[in-house]
Amino acid sequence: MTCATPSSATVFTGTVPAIGRGYTAVGPAHGLARLKLVVRVWNERKVLQNLDDRALRDIGLNRSDVERELSRSPLDLPSNRI
Repeated sequence: MTCATPSSATVFTGTVPAIGRGYTAVGPAHGLARLKLVVRVWNERKVLQNLDDRALRDIGLNRSDVERELSRSPLDLPSNRI
């Protein structure tokens, strides 16, 4: 059995830059970074839950904003954080 090999094989050895938000990283490092972000956002949501109404007003939020944020899935991350 013979195996044909191309006479001029092209091998890419460079790097591809991440261009725009459409870039999706893969691999264990990305998964770990994503998990850390999920935990960080979840903790931030819990902090918001414990703020009183005066503190929420100081940062431009109200109780209904906090309730809406708390109702989101832990995996539903704000788009500006991804």
